Amino acid sequence: MGWAKKLNHTEPVWYEYRSALEFEDDPTETPEGLLIVCQWKRKDGPKPENWTFGLLYGGERIYAIDVQPLMHHTNKVGKGRPFYLQRIRGNHEHTWSEEGYGYAEPFMLIPVDGPAAWKDFLDRAGIADAPFVHPDKAINDGQQELAL
Repeated sequence: MGWAKKLNHTEPVWYEYRSALEFEDDPTETPEGLLIVCQWKRKDGPKPENWTFGLLYGGERIYAIDVQPLMHHTNKVGKGRPFYLQRIRGNHEHTWSEEGYGYAEPFMLIPVDGPAAWKDFLDRAGIADAPFVHPDKAINDGQQELAL
């Protein structure tokens, strides 16, 4: 996992990892338009770190887990679903709805950390196990950006 500073973002800095996927039974074939996007923001004083792990298809987030203890999400889609038009505070799981992207439900994660969220994300998205590399390790190894 090669993490890099997220472009066009202000302090505190978010880091991002992007990757295409390949079929497990044929690693030479990559499904067009299917992408993993992961983001991380360091702990900032009393504010906890934040993580997002998303599966995108054609640029739209079709499944995601957001580990954002102090943030909230308001469901503007998902008519007929349990949390339609409700405000969800804290960690949540995004699933596709008939109206498209934007529906989330509360998500319990124990322990509340990046590696645990990554594992849950892979399991729930139906993605074969992949190793997790913490952004701090990637950053300390110097792989996050090119020097000028």
